[in-house]
Amino acid sequence: TRAFRREGDEFFIAAGERSGLKPGMLLSIHNPGRTVPAPTGGIAGWIPGAKKGVLKITALFGSDYAIAELLEGEAPSTADPLLLSE
Repeated sequence: TRAFRREGDEFFIAAGERSGLKPGMLLSIHNPGRTVPAPTGGIAGWIPGAKKGVLKITALFGSDYAIAELLEGEAPSTADPLLLSE
């Protein structure tokens, strides 16, 4: 998923309860990354860019949205993918 808006220290995330997120979960912020071409000319997959920070889900709202706070590193841009932290 991605962050689509920032208001002060809050980041609004385009995923929420329906996507399986819960308050307290951590999301790692990555640089955009790259696609890997398949031998057939299509796309074989995607490799995320370097990790640049961590967000913590603080609240859920609407049908599938969340609010998060930055725990460490750089704040996400709208182009940065957010992945569940391991």
